[in-house]
Amino acid sequence: MSGETSFVFGLVADIQYACKGIGHTEGRVQRYEEVPQKLAQAVQIWHRDAPKLGFVLSLGDIIDGRLTQAETDEDFSYIKNILRPVADTSEFLHVLGNHCLTVPRKRLINELRMPGSYYSRELPSKWRLIVLDTTEMSGHSQYPQDSPLAREATQFKAQHPMSDEEPQMADWNGGIGSAQLGWLNEQLALAKLSGERVIVACHHQIGQGAARETHMAWNWVELQQLLLASSCVRLVLSGHDHMGGYAQHGHVHFVTVEAMLEAPAHMDAYAIVEVTQECVHIKGEGSVTSRRLRV
Repeated sequence: MSGETSFVFGLVADIQYACKGIGHTEGRVQRYEEVPQKLAQAVQIWHRDAPKLGFVLSLGDIIDGRLTQAETDEDFSYIKNILRPVADTSEFLHVLGNHCLTVPRKRLINELRMPGSYYSRELPSKWRLIVLDTTEMSGHSQYPQDSPLAREATQFKAQHPMSDEEPQMADWNGGIGSAQLGWLNEQLALAKLSGERVIVACHHQIGQGAARETHMAWNWVELQQLLLASSCVRLVLSGHDHMGGYAQHGHVHFVTVEAMLEAPAHMDAYAIVEVTQECVHIKGEGSVTSRRLRV
């Protein structure tokens, strides 16, 4: 039956833990010290539901970063320990975010068991997940200054200076380079040949209206056009803009998931996502918005 569940996964955005006091940005509150308890509660639910969960997807910024590398590494280890039951019983899939890169890129990828900074995997019932790295073309990518990606980032930023017309060019954002763009084209072509439908995950939003213009990926215009040109793509999941958001363009839903870091006091922020042949049902917990999206 078309209404039967094809697969289920856990979802969280911007855990962004740091061992520090409450923060205040743009009139919003960042509750760093509450994150471990909130994440542990989410992990308990995901662990309980492990037999039916295909994986748990984190949309980036697993930590915030502190003044020293030693302090940042301590925070990273702490969060990894909280997440261990998920990694042991199902699969923890991570998306690179700008704050993630307060930990060395290679170490982060290795210790979170990521296949790479961007990757693709088959899902049940002719679905596919494509994870993008929107940090690779940025000022915080950690690639050497003389590397092709760093040169590409420098050139792109020179051609697209920060302005009222291109507010996404802020330093806390980033984009994908030409090699990853070519890989994405190949993945979408393979999905079409295989009759698959696609969920895309990336830290920075690439769908206009689903996040503030100041929090979009550098080259979101090109990426949005590419995804809309593909008949396979149904859903894009992002984090980064902590307030969350949603937009639909054609056959593609663009969802920005609310940050766990900014969930109100004593309220959690995560989701269980159920996918059927007809819809994607994001069952939000706490401050994450629930959505039923026809696909």
